[in-house]
Amino acid sequence: MIQWTQLEPGRLVARRRLLDFGPVVLRLRQHQTAFKGDGRIAEGQTLFGFTSGQTPVTRWNGLDVTGDDVATTRGSIDVFASAPETLYAITLCDDAYAQYRIPHAVREALARVPSSPSLVRSAQARYLRSYVRGLMEAGARPGRVSKAAICANVLWLLAAAVGDDGEALEPSRPQSRRLAAVHRCQEYIERCIGEPVTLPDLSAVSGLRPRSLINAFEAVTGTSPMAYLRARRLCRVRSVLENERVAKARIIDVATDWGFWHMGHFSSAYRAMFGETPSQTLTRSRASAGRVPEDARTG
Repeated sequence: MIQWTQLEPGRLVARRRLLDFGPVVLRLRQHQTAFKGDGRIAEGQTLFGFTSGQTPVTRWNGLDVTGDDVATTRGSIDVFASAPETLYAITLCDDAYAQYRIPHAVREALARVPSSPSLVRSAQARYLRSYVRGLMEAGARPGRVSKAAICANVLWLLAAAVGDDGEALEPSRPQSRRLAAVHRCQEYIERCIGEPVTLPDLSAVSGLRPRSLINAFEAVTGTSPMAYLRARRLCRVRSVLENERVAKARIIDVATDWGFWHMGHFSSAYRAMFGETPSQTLTRSRASAGRVPEDARTG
């Protein structure tokens, strides 16, 4: 599961699309603001991803991403973009080879993909990007396009993009230490997000001096530790207020649950980030909760 953190004012997601072909799943996620995404994928799956390549700074596990890169992982996910960006993801289940007649060379190329997060830089990546983007824009569905043909094509193109001609990129030792320090802070923030958290607290958790920690956070997330903490809290509050099942919640209770104790400062920060007040968000949620689906109306 991936958690997405909006890092600047605006609407985070403009468009989503999912094409499910069984053992191969394609996803598109278009963001309209700078963002940070981190989490893990399910066991028994490999994730391959790439971007539109138009954002000034996009990082995968601390590494700068270019238009010729394919991100890979069998575990953790860490992606940051400094501006609006479109993400494309291909999730490959381990049993994909059993369901389709895949040449041995393709299997071998994909089997060499590292289990840890990495980037593969390859001129062949452009063909994979073009094919997947075409599928997404066309809205291909298994009923209209042969599922077996699509899966075979995706696997062939993946193997070419990450195969022998690809250059595997991994974080340098300083980058890895910096990323590990930020991850320790993020884990601490998630555990203590509703409690008072200070920069000295995060410095102690990370093992870095405050200035070094600020530099590390800015390199990995594009923002400072305390700004990231506030963004995470705001995103948590918004998620709760948008949940139709808690439409009767009181804003002050939700805000304090996620670490906001000064309502004036909270309301101002919320409106600056999301372009509406907390009460407007809650009003929309309550309206959705009370709306009767069209197919349930008797007329």
